[in-house]
Amino acid sequence: MFLLLLSILETLFATLNQQVFQSDFVLSVTQELAQPRNMSGSVIMKGEQFSASMSGIEAAYDGKTLYMYQSDIDELTLSNPTAEELTEVNPLAFAQALVATANITEHDSRDGKSVYVTLTPKNQEAGIKRFVVKINREKLLPLSVEMHEGKQTTTLTFKNPQYTNITPSFVLEKDGAYINDLR
Repeated sequence: MFLLLLSILETLFATLNQQVFQSDFVLSVTQELAQPRNMSGSVIMKGEQFSASMSGIEAAYDGKTLYMYQSDIDELTLSNPTAEELTEVNPLAFAQALVATANITEHDSRDGKSVYVTLTPKNQEAGIKRFVVKINREKLLPLSVEMHEGKQTTTLTFKNPQYTNITPSFVLEKDGAYINDLR
C-alpha cells in the first residue's frame, strides 16, 4: 500500500517536472476562532521553476535565482535561495521534501474523482501536524494543499488548474525598479 501511495505522489511530482502547470489560486490562512484571511493570486510552474503573483508581490525562480518584486516600493530583490527557503515559498516543493520523513495515507473524495494524500511528519516537534494534498486522479492535477500547524491552517486552493503548452520565463525584469542584489 505504501508503494501505491508513494506512486500517486511521485507520479504527480514527475508530471509537474515534465509539464507546465498553470492556475489561479486562493490562499486562506485561518487561526483558531478567527475569520480566515484570503488572498488571490496566480502561479505557473515547471519542476522547481515557478512564477507567481499575489497581493502586489511577484516572485519567480529560474532554478538558480529567486526574484521578488514588491510593487508598492518598486523594489526587485535577487537571491540564491537554499533548498529549505524554496520549500517555504512553494508548498508543492514542501510536500515533495516531506515525503521522506512522513507517514503517508490516502482516501478518495466522495465522488471518486480526486484523492486526498495526507503526509503526517514523524517528528511532530517541527510544528506541522499534517499536510494534505488533493489530487485530481484522472488528470494528475493538484487541486489544493492544506497545512495544519499549531492553531493555524493554511489552505492553497487552485482555481482552474491545467497543464499548458506555454513556455514561460521564470525571470523577473522591472525597468526602473531598485535592484536589491543579495546573491
